[in-house]
Amino acid sequence: MNAATLPSPALPALAWMDASRHLLWALVLLYLLLQILRCMPPRWALRHPARSPSRSTFAVAVALGLLTLWPGPVSPAYWLGLAFQSPSLLTGWLCGLALWRYGASAAWQAHLLPQSPGTVLGTAGPWPRHLCWLAVLAVLTGWLLLLDTLALTHSLWPHSVYAWGFGASALWLLLGLVAGLALLRYTRAAGSLLLLATGFALARLPSGNLWDAVLDPWLWLWLHGALLRQLWLWWRLRQGKGSR
Repeated sequence: MNAATLPSPALPALAWMDASRHLLWALVLLYLLLQILRCMPPRWALRHPARSPSRSTFAVAVALGLLTLWPGPVSPAYWLGLAFQSPSLLTGWLCGLALWRYGASAAWQAHLLPQSPGTVLGTAGPWPRHLCWLAVLAVLTGWLLLLDTLALTHSLWPHSVYAWGFGASALWLLLGLVAGLALLRYTRAAGSLLLLATGFALARLPSGNLWDAVLDPWLWLWLHGALLRQLWLWWRLRQGKGSR
């Protein structure tokens, strides 16, 4: 669909776009802080990551979160937004899940999110098959959007793939994916995508384009590395079975 036939997109209010950018960057930075603490030696870390966060860890996290949520140039989100725009809703959701699991009590961990933060984001252990296929679909979609941005797909498809994300048909496509996952009984993945689709339909965040809600460049690059790690784990598993 070209600019002449594209209907006027439903864009969120500028205030909502700015607020969502600060909130999403706060979730991403807090998750990166968590990963740094997990990688630090035990004698340097504020608390072992397998335990509940200490008061020092909590204070550092609150300070970073408040600083990122603060409006204006004093916030890291202001400068990160100038360079990289906004993380996707999916990235914020995944980082929020990891942070929730990290800060939850032991009882809530056992009943709601038994995985480690690395497992929530796919950095620990092998993935279920359906998550691997979803990651492959996201990677291929990212390549399609990149080629569309570079105008390398116009000879095969005259319409803009990115501009298609402003229309309702892209949202219906996502809902079709949700329905397929639900029919295959992948309820957790279907529920997460349904929540994301509902949030986008109601608020049109972060930019009014569905592609920006489900994918961003950093998530796309991370998925490349995560899939390569899954292939390595699969190869090691095959090697271990072959040696028996």
